[in-house]
Amino acid sequence: MNESLERLGEQLHLNDTRNERLRLAFGYACAMRAKHFLEDPEVEACLAGLGLYLDGAASHEQLLRFAGQASHLANRYQGSKSIDGCGHAAVSATYAVANALADNFTFQGK
Repeated sequence: MNESLERLGEQLHLNDTRNERLRLAFGYACAMRAKHFLEDPEVEACLAGLGLYLDGAASHEQLLRFAGQASHLANRYQGSKSIDGCGHAAVSATYAVANALADNFTFQGK
């Protein structure tokens, strides 16, 4: 996380429990910016699940299942077998989805 975002997160008290939805929405927005790099439909489904949760169409229990699945998928992703390494963006995007679903953001004020 860059310094400006760290400072903003601290000023907004984003680590407070009551701001979980805002953190998830931020993670979702970030992951959506990298969605075009995703290669695995299962990862795309996890990201869609986060969107459903934010829209009120999925439960917290479903969110936890999406998060677990995204983490599993990210940790088993092998990346590109191509010599040019073009699959590395897909690996990073997959981890972005897993981190967004895990509400995996920490700010200095925590």
